[in-house]
Order: sequence, then structure tokens, then C-alpha cells
Amino acid sequence: MRLFTWNVNGLESLLRKGYFADFVNRTSPDIICFQETKISRRKLARWSVATKDWNCFLSVCKTNEGYSGVATFCLSHFPLIKAEEGISGFLSAECLSWNPSRSWFCSQRETPNWRETTYSVGYHFEAREDIGLLTKLDKEGRCAIVEFPYFILFNVYVPFDSSDETFEYKYLFIQSLLKRIKMALESGKNVVLCGDFNCARERIDHCDPEGVIQNKPRNSSFESDPCRQLFNEICGCKGPLVDVFRYFHPERLDAYTCWNNQTGARKTNFGTRIDYILANRAFVESFVTDCDILSDIYGSDHCPVYIELRNVLPVSQDSLHVERLPPFCCRHFPDSLGSQQSLKDVMKVSINANCSKIMESGPHFVGAISFKRTAVTVRSSTVASQETERYSQEDKYGATLLSRKRTFDHSTCNEMDAFSNEEYYATVRDSENYLHSTKYQKAKEDWRKLFQNRQRVPLCTGHNEPCLLRVVKKKGPNLGRKFYVCGRPIGKGKEGRCKFFLWYDKQDTRY
Repeated sequence: MRLFTWNVNGLESLLRKGYFADFVNRTSPDIICFQETKISRRKLARWSVATKDWNCFLSVCKTNEGYSGVATFCLSHFPLIKAEEGISGFLSAECLSWNPSRSWFCSQRETPNWRETTYSVGYHFEAREDIGLLTKLDKEGRCAIVEFPYFILFNVYVPFDSSDETFEYKYLFIQSLLKRIKMALESGKNVVLCGDFNCARERIDHCDPEGVIQNKPRNSSFESDPCRQLFNEICGCKGPLVDVFRYFHPERLDAYTCWNNQTGARKTNFGTRIDYILANRAFVESFVTDCDILSDIYGSDHCPVYIELRNVLPVSQDSLHVERLPPFCCRHFPDSLGSQQSLKDVMKVSINANCSKIMESGPHFVGAISFKRTAVTVRSSTVASQETERYSQEDKYGATLLSRKRTFDHSTCNEMDAFSNEEYYATVRDSENYLHSTKYQKAKEDWRKLFQNRQRVPLCTGHNEPCLLRVVKKKGPNLGRKFYVCGRPIGKGKEGRCKFFLWYDKQDTRY
């Protein structure tokens, strides 16, 4: 039995490009915890995340569509007890009123809080003055809790501290998470905590703990970060949980789970380990047999982390009935009712589907110019809707259209009656305009390459290789200014990027 955690940086992109199918086929997961799904409720029916063979617990951002979000998938034959959204327990139990006809749904008129229902996982702390901030964080879709017979699974996406305000959110989130975990452990429950913590625990988990290579020196020591100290209270030497990866691989170096795609840091393995699976020591010693990082699986700027478990969840036929699932399950969402399918059907969605649609539009467009009587009956609205696809075809379609126009003979004159002269000349005019625009774009590209090649690209001093031209995107006096840097990805040693830097100047005759 395998449990995975993965920050996918957009679940829709993962499905559309086929990475999700590759991931499932290679790993055969039993439980998957996704972070940063960036999927909204209105897209649930399109992607059908509520599949028949998987149960999904999805927490979406309620304040900013397409932001944050976590999702927990588990095989449908695993028995479930309860499920809850958020850490505070003060979110409105909106899903309890979706289908009030079922007896096990809450019958209260007003929508209650999770902590007020029997479907809450429980073990809440008392209300505090900062409960408003914590509820605001919960509305961003940063936590989904599922209780299985032998353990409670926390799937979290910790905020990134880019400012003083977000630092306060992050510290409060980790602090509240620690309190709730301790309460669950004190009640005798096993706890598994996984997700993206946006924090590297120790120096061994960071490629550049002092910020020297990235030219971003820290104002304070690596260990003095308040959020890092609080995080280590959860899984440190005296913490309630264990870092499962370090439990099995205490001395492994260069074990990272996140890289900067803009600098190509994954090629040189210049990253950080900020994705974790934590569990209480008794559970690890009794049930966990292995833990590792799958850095060869792509689709995001993060990679999956998994633990191998003994079969702690027995198969239960009763769990197949939707009525026995917690109300928070996606199979109860009104958006998903009637659209549920198997996971294999979901995995068929890939980027190749878009290519097939483009190729299918070609024959219809060519057939319209061959003056077939079947094409004559196409309405003008349909022709207008295909106009954008017509211009997206390759040059071979334009050449085919022109050749058909030139080889037009009297044998087709009888079929011209179905076309008005206006429609005919409009179609021919469109094809000629398309060819003209294509030739213009090609000539423009040739001239651009000609002048670009006349200006020599400087070579970096560290590797004597051509540099890359970059643009300053950070706000300030140099915004929009171009500069040259080493063409290699950022990293350590000679294989990484050297410190070459040169401002781009059109008037500089040296290059």
C-alpha cells in the first residue's frame, strides 16, 4: 500500500498534458495527496474528479478562483470514517445541505460549523482571538483531513511567507496545526501529516542555506527562522511526529523535492526539500516499511514523495455505497452528480486530444473548397466558427486550397449553382489572404534572424559558452532592461551557472 504527496502546481494541467496518467501507471498509488490544485468548483464536472473507483476530498479556494487548493484521493474500497475541511473547524458545513433527503445529512435549517456536526474529525482547540485569520486561511483551501480506521491523514499546503502579512499567516497555520495534531495523538489516534510546508527543515535539505550561490544572503542564520523553528517542534527530536524520509535515509545528500523552473535548477539538482510525510513514531515503526522521493517524475516544479505501508486498511464492500461516505466527499457534490466515471477514463485526457481536433478540422476546410454538395449546406454560422481554426492550419492546407483553385475546370460548373458568387469569392479571398499573411510572417522572421545573427552573443567567462539574454522583471529602476548571463542552469560546481553578467547595449560595438 502506497501513500503519495505531490504539489502539482495545477491539477488541470496535470490531467490535460497526460502527466497524471503517467504517474498512476508508474506508481500504482492507493492514496494520493495533491497540493496547489488550482482547480475551481465549476471545473469539477468537466474533469470529473469524483470517479467511481476513487473517493476524492477536495478543498478549493473560496476567495480567489484558481489559487491554492488541496485534494486527497483514496481507493473507493478503503473504509472511511470522517472527513473535514480546514484546521479551525469553523468553516460552514455547506455540503450538509446539498442533499437533505438522505437521513444521515444534517437537518438543521441554518448551515452549521464543522465542529458542531457529528461528521467532524474533531479534536479541535478552543476559539481564540485570531480565529478570524485562521478561518480566512481555511477558505483558501489549505487543509483536508480524512480519518481512516487506523490513522488520521492531514493533507496541508502551508502558506509561503513573502511578506510580513503572509509570515503571520504561515506561523499561525503551523502553530494551529501543531496543536490539533497533539490533541489527536493524546486521544490515542495515529497521525500522518503530509504536504508542501514551504520550509526546509535543516541545512541538509537546502541547496544554498546561506544564499551565497543565489546572491541572496540571509539577514539571519538559517536555524533562526521562526517558522522553521516551529516546524521542527512538530518533527524534531522531541516533536510528536517523525520525518519519515530522514527516518529511513538520515544521511542522504542532495535529496530535494522542489526546483526553480525559471533557472533550470532541476537539471543540476539545485533545489530544496519542502515536501514531507510525517507520522508519529509508533505508527512508523509498526506500519511504514519505506519512504523515498521520486525525482524522475515530471509535471510540476515539485516531485512526488511516498511511503510504503503494510496493509492497514481492510477492504470493505460497505464503503462502496455513496450513502456511507462523509458529506465532504466529492461524490456528493452537485457539480459531479451524473458525471462520475472511472479513473481510466479521466487519464485518457491528454495534450494529444488537442492535436487531433486541429487535424480533424483540416479535411472539412479543404472539402468546402472542392464544392461538394454536402458542404454547401453548412450554415454561415458554422463557417464563421471554423474561421479561427482555418488560420491555424499549416502551409500545406493553404497550398492545397490554391492548387484546387487553379485546377478548377468546367466539370464542376454544374455544382457552382449551390454557391453564390459572393460566397465563392469570399472563400478564395480568405485562402489568398492566408497565404499572403503566411509569407509575410516568414519574411519577417527571416529578416529578424538576419539582423540578430549580425550581433554577436558574448561568451561567459566561466565556461566560454554563449550567454542567454534576459530581461529584468523586478520592479525598480532597471525594469525592462536586458542583460546577458551564463547559459547554464543555476547549480553548484563547474556544471552550474558561472557569475558572468553583462548589461545588453545596442550601441556596444564589441559584440
